[in-house]
Amino acid sequence: FSESLGRTVYNLDLNWKFQLDNTTTAFNCSEDTFPNNLDDQQCFGLTNIPYADSSESCRESCCGDNSCLIWQWCEGGGSDCGDAACWTGVSTSCTVSNGWQGEGRDTQPPSPAPPTECNITETPECGIDFDDSNWRQLNVPHDFVVEGTFNEDADMSHGYLPYGKAYYRKSFSIPQDAQDNTIFLDFDGVMERVLYIGSHDFGYTPFRFDVTSADLVFGDDALNVLVVYVDATNPDSWWYDGGGIYRHVWLEVANPNAHIAKYGVYASSNVVNENEIIPQTDTSSASADAMLFASVEVENTANTDVNGVVYFKVFFNEQTVNSEEYSEEFSILSSDTKSTVSLNISIPTAQLWSIEYPNLYVLQTNVMIDQDQDELTLVDSVNTTFGVRVIKFDNDTGFYLNGMNVKINGCANHQDFAGLGVALPDTLQDFRVKKMQELGGNAWRTAHNAPTEALLDSTDRLGMLVWDENHRNGQNSQAEVLVLRDRNHPSIIIWSICNEVLCDTGNGISSPASLLSAQEIKDIYEFYDPTGQRPVSANQNEWVTQNSVLDLLGYDYATDNYDRYHNRTPTFPAISSETSSAVSDRSEYANNETTGHVTGYDTEAPSWGQTAEQAWGGIDEPDEQGILTRDFMSGGFVWTGFDYKGEPTPYQWPDINSHFGIYDIAGFDEDRCYWYRAWWKQHPDAPTLYVFPHWNWDTTDVNDLVAKQTSHSHSSHLNKCEGMCRIVKGVVTVEVWVFSEAPQVELFLNGDSLGTQNMPMYGHLSWDVPYTPGILEAYAYNNNNNNKVDGDETDDYLSYTKVETTNEPYSLKASIKDDVGIDGLSNDGSDVAFIQVQVLDNEGRVVPTANNIITFMIDENQNQLNTENTDTERAFIAGTGNGDPSDHTNDKSPTRPAYHGLVLGIIQSTTTTISDDDDDGSNSVVVSVSADGLVGDSLELSIHSTSFKFSRL
Repeated sequence: FSESLGRTVYNLDLNWKFQLDNTTTAFNCSEDTFPNNLDDQQCFGLTNIPYADSSESCRESCCGDNSCLIWQWCEGGGSDCGDAACWTGVSTSCTVSNGWQGEGRDTQPPSPAPPTECNITETPECGIDFDDSNWRQLNVPHDFVVEGTFNEDADMSHGYLPYGKAYYRKSFSIPQDAQDNTIFLDFDGVMERVLYIGSHDFGYTPFRFDVTSADLVFGDDALNVLVVYVDATNPDSWWYDGGGIYRHVWLEVANPNAHIAKYGVYASSNVVNENEIIPQTDTSSASADAMLFASVEVENTANTDVNGVVYFKVFFNEQTVNSEEYSEEFSILSSDTKSTVSLNISIPTAQLWSIEYPNLYVLQTNVMIDQDQDELTLVDSVNTTFGVRVIKFDNDTGFYLNGMNVKINGCANHQDFAGLGVALPDTLQDFRVKKMQELGGNAWRTAHNAPTEALLDSTDRLGMLVWDENHRNGQNSQAEVLVLRDRNHPSIIIWSICNEVLCDTGNGISSPASLLSAQEIKDIYEFYDPTGQRPVSANQNEWVTQNSVLDLLGYDYATDNYDRYHNRTPTFPAISSETSSAVSDRSEYANNETTGHVTGYDTEAPSWGQTAEQAWGGIDEPDEQGILTRDFMSGGFVWTGFDYKGEPTPYQWPDINSHFGIYDIAGFDEDRCYWYRAWWKQHPDAPTLYVFPHWNWDTTDVNDLVAKQTSHSHSSHLNKCEGMCRIVKGVVTVEVWVFSEAPQVELFLNGDSLGTQNMPMYGHLSWDVPYTPGILEAYAYNNNNNNKVDGDETDDYLSYTKVETTNEPYSLKASIKDDVGIDGLSNDGSDVAFIQVQVLDNEGRVVPTANNIITFMIDENQNQLNTENTDTERAFIAGTGNGDPSDHTNDKSPTRPAYHGLVLGIIQSTTTTISDDDDDGSNSVVVSVSADGLVGDSLELSIHSTSFKFSRL
């Protein structure tokens, strides 16, 4: 056979020109948003919003959801309307009823109709000859909202960051040999609306434009100009979702006679006989004979008759699986545009995909056509990664993977991160997945939208189960894109229709209209993924019924109802689709509404939520029954794995992000994460052992302690006694907690035993300790071990840890965090390194109260924002973060206060050419960190050349 120009994919991420449209409104929730006063009226057909705990947060939740026309708040506390509650949505009727507060708007905010052509008179920015030389140059992915200034007048639910509109322009040449082919322009994600090229109103899903008929020019000397106008002023959510071209952009060249359709390959596999699966062991994966159902949709855009052959090959570890040739002929008439070819392919002794052994196969699909009648010509070839596994949900015993019962220990996560907003480089998805695995987590819920495909590539490769979620019920076209794009990822085990109020299509969650829409999306999932074995679910308690539209019932919190729900729907399998919502802040040990901080002890949760111990362990059974205590519960998803911008429960301003995360928004450990490490991982021979709080408490003047200093004082390394630190009979007494799965723990202060306690299942231990500066130590034992006696160390203990009183801040230490950038940076313009800075005392210990202001510099240059000169600069500071939910420092600032002794700097590479030798230091950069009065530090990052997978224009 011969080859003609087939599929060629070009990446368009580099060298965009960017400009904010400063004529737009800064805030999307103003006094004019709801013109209709509905006080002392009760409206019906609305949906309860449990996370709104005030009239202001209720209003904000409606303002952040464009489908919401009415909000109503009942204050409770004896008012005529009943218990405190928030209700939002579209009402069917309203009647006079005292005690209610509320407002309404007549219609949903209109989506601006995009112009079909560029009118350079009205909008010169879209013209080819427009001078954009003074605009900022940057690469995408890019989030322009995160670069803004926090403002109390902006929308609370979106993190108090003003939204807006912006222009993106890119000039590029298309190779000459692409002429006379079909040309597609693909966007992986733009938040929120795209104008000029065409239009797309959904911020979470990819979309494509066929630009073959556009006035494209070809050749190295011919420039095409791509202009994108992004309108992010009406976000379709109640959490931070950013704004801009925040995922990749591609140009795809395809043979017009025959090419594989977008998401046109389906690679679904099944084990031939589940009873013959050879189980996995500690050293080998499960295996079984399997059958691959391979299907491909071939498109023709040339309006001619086409005859051809599709060839399939399967590879494992770069070796062909079998020698048999699999091929099938196809024909496309000029009156048609598509043809589907399907074959069953045998995979003998398939190595099954699992959490511990994420084995991946590759299906190669080659399309050949009969152009000269004498020989076939290869016109397209696509490699598709897939895995072989068997999944099953049982109504009494939970989830099974390859015949093995597995409890789903999952976390729900939004997509933003400190310093970057929603524009995360692909390399960070591995980091995020591995952080969940550090907890013993094995599952990820994509809340509440289609994720970047880079995340799914990571979950496939690293062994993480996925609940893949459609954004809104009724958005059938977006559910179709979701299932077509994602169906070949073996890590996906559940399709989700929607979340909570997003399940309401306008007349109530359980209305016939909403249920019909849910059924339509379920039908879409099953049509495009007929053999994927995945049940359809949703995070929706109103659909927990015996005639539910769902295959897998998703319990939304409601921990005390697990048994009742199961007894009511005994034939349905169940999962806690969202649970806990415990709130805490790293190294905070008192609640403080003024500063916006929540204690780190696992004691705090909103009215609808539970602490980790309650949600998972059901510490006070039977009312708080617990996911880990019920075999019929397949598992659950904690809200959330990482903190995120927006939804600052339980407080509002000055908080700008949530407190729900097991990790803070910069990826640092919350105290609570060690409960999960203990009870999700359960390593009896080397158990988790974690003691908190810190041991830096102020006892200089017990009688005047509260007045002496305020929280977060810059002048002292000691914390004022508050929260779980109390004055008991004139003595500073601290409640000390221990998280561990070990049977027994003994606590020591300065060598003196404070006693041994037995660990309750799924619980924690606590001691009231009179405070004395020094060393707090803990030893974990088995029940049958002798305890540590008289301060003499023995080999009997399973784990050991300590907390020490530190001295004042003395120096900084810079290091690579979580191996992100441990091998240096690739000069691809997107690779990142995490530089963790610790504030240390003169003995090298982290000072847990330190908040010194730290400055990052690269080669003595404070390079801010993504404004790199790619001809000279090798890296730039992409952002910083510290996990403080009340820190209003700009995410892109190179200067940021430490939060309890820690701060994160994100260093991103450019595309600067790297020299062959390093005599001039051009193959590395030096990142230095400094703070007034402290000894600074520096770290060298190597820069290495890389070959990008795709050509870049």
